[in-house]
Amino acid sequence: DHPDVASTLNNIGLLYKMQGNFEDAQHNFEQALEMQKKLYGPVHADVATSLNNLAALYGSQGKYYDAKELYKQAIAMRSTIFGLDHQTVAATYNNYGGLMYAIKEFDTARDLFESSLKIKIKLYGDGHPSIAETMNNIGLVMFAQGQIKESIPIFERALAIKTNAYGLENPTIASAIFTVGGLYHKAGEFDKAKEKYLEAREIRFGLFGGRHKDTKLCDDVLAALEKDKLKATTRESKLKSSLRSQVPSARIGGLATDTPVKNLKELEGSSPAQHLLLNDMESSMYQEEGNKPQFD
Repeated sequence: DHPDVASTLNNIGLLYKMQGNFEDAQHNFEQALEMQKKLYGPVHADVATSLNNLAALYGSQGKYYDAKELYKQAIAMRSTIFGLDHQTVAATYNNYGGLMYAIKEFDTARDLFESSLKIKIKLYGDGHPSIAETMNNIGLVMFAQGQIKESIPIFERALAIKTNAYGLENPTIASAIFTVGGLYHKAGEFDKAKEKYLEAREIRFGLFGGRHKDTKLCDDVLAALEKDKLKATTRESKLKSSLRSQVPSARIGGLATDTPVKNLKELEGSSPAQHLLLNDMESSMYQEEGNKPQFD
């Protein structure tokens, strides 16, 4: 039992996880954890790191209860060792939130992401790229809860932080702009959606050319946007025509009552291009590892 051996086991476990070899990753993480407990006792920074990494692995394996318990232990341990306002505590809150998002416990996920965000703002200020990533996660939760319009300012703020940090000519920025365009599209704000899609396309065209799949995706969603806009306009026109032709009220038992009219302004479903967008959004869920492979 030696600290270097425990660290190496942990790093090998991370590599196996990156490769999708969860069984060997689990074996190495569990060995590292047991060795660290023998070396340092039950409460130590390296023990907390192994708990965080093992929890992330359990989440990937669908062992959600075990993952939740380990994240709780890691948060409590890191808070005890480093204090409540520490970057490792924020990272574990973020990762625990990602697990809750994956199992659709959205209220809990949002609380955890917001706890992570508060710590990061205290540590870094409100313009750090890590803050943008956690805001992105909060936006994803809101989107999943159906709060589409409410999520847009969150994504817009995250985009502004990323743009300030990385500049416009960046694939990550193009993806973020594209995502915001998709939100406006889903919310039925077609002109704003078009503006964002065109902006994303311009960046991707400059970076990759017109034949790249990401540039072509922008072309696809722009075409779908025009079709959806036409459908929405047609529905609204039919609604107005229907309202003009309706009798203002119906009489029931001699009393006048308002005739209910269904709201037809909601988008009916989503186009194939929007499904691609949602898949892209899901893949952007940001997570942090408690430790990265280190090599001498």
